[in-house]
Amino acid sequence: PAPSLATATSAGANSAVYSAPTRSAPEEALLIAGYSAAVLLSTVGNLTVIVVVTRGRQCRTDLRGFLLSLAVADLLIGCFCLPFTLVNVLYRRWPLPDILCKLVSYCQLVAVTSSVLTNMAIGFDRFWVPAADLQSVRAVIVALWTASLLLSSVQLRVSGKYATGGGGPDDPHNGAAAASDNETASVVVVEMCREHWHSPGIQRAYSVFVLVLTYLLPVSVLCATYAAIGRKLWTRTLPGNADSARDQQHVRAKRKASFS
Repeated sequence: PAPSLATATSAGANSAVYSAPTRSAPEEALLIAGYSAAVLLSTVGNLTVIVVVTRGRQCRTDLRGFLLSLAVADLLIGCFCLPFTLVNVLYRRWPLPDILCKLVSYCQLVAVTSSVLTNMAIGFDRFWVPAADLQSVRAVIVALWTASLLLSSVQLRVSGKYATGGGGPDDPHNGAAAASDNETASVVVVEMCREHWHSPGIQRAYSVFVLVLTYLLPVSVLCATYAAIGRKLWTRTLPGNADSARDQQHVRAKRKASFS
């Protein structure tokens, strides 16, 4: 099993070393196999998309830039989210250097934010400008990646490897004190990769801003744009003179497309 030792320290208290509860070997093997498969599929799949989109002659459309942006963002998620999440799951602490904690937190937020903003941009593009020129698409992609990099840069400041109090061998992360025979408390200290804010108010404001930008706004935009697109397609009539047989066939085709 993966080692997960935490040193217990407290001022004027007994010190002890507790081993955090570990998973069985089959559980760890299953976790490693599952995460490894996800990383492999994500890497191979997104690299394939990048190669096909950049070299394929049939992809010379305004969507090509957005597809590349999505593939790069998803590739970052596969490389920086999944492997380090596995480390936390296995060790139940952050055994890596502090600088890696900052970089991983930064890259994770960049990947998620850029992916979400790209999807929102695709919704705008399909509704407002179905045939946008490539220069406009490039400008939009540069803008959304710049916004993602700037928004995520906060993580380089607030994220780090910080000690978290724990309460003993059964639960080293709950912050409680374990009483010894002479009623002196011993506290387990576990180093975790997490955010540390000096102002709770700024933390709440930043969290709300990220929530709005990466969830509420994109969901609202996508729901509105795709609902409008669907409504426009459903109510569209065929050009030319009226033909009942042709119109009925068109209605059946729209119904089939709606429920397929």
